[in-house]
Amino acid sequence: MVCLAGVFSDFYKNKMMKKQLVLELEENDSVLDSIKLAMKNHGVKECTVDYMDGTIRSGKMTAMVGQNFKTLNLKDSKVIHASGGFKLSFDELFGSMHIMARVGRPETGTLANGTVAAGTVIKLGFYTEPEKK
Repeated sequence: MVCLAGVFSDFYKNKMMKKQLVLELEENDSVLDSIKLAMKNHGVKECTVDYMDGTIRSGKMTAMVGQNFKTLNLKDSKVIHASGGFKLSFDELFGSMHIMARVGRPETGTLANGTVAAGTVIKLGFYTEPEKK
């Protein structure tokens, strides 16, 4: 996994600055474990999933199909869109990641687990105080 931290100049009233952590995953990296490790290594306590581009090699997601709650298997499924939020507390990851993936047809649900293809990119957004000059 390669992490690239980028700083963007979005300042808000409470003087917080938005930053973005870019994860470039390798073949068969776990999505949730990679997010947890990146947050831990960079001292991020809370983040949002802003973007994901890549393919889930194998995994599961939960979704509403009609009026039924189902578990869908993901195998070489292209991720069309991703969002969500995570919090790292007591060395545990809390939160969820919602994805739209092509499972025959596009399906929307919550990612339960998954490993990805090489080159998959996930962008996590978080806020931090600006550095003092």
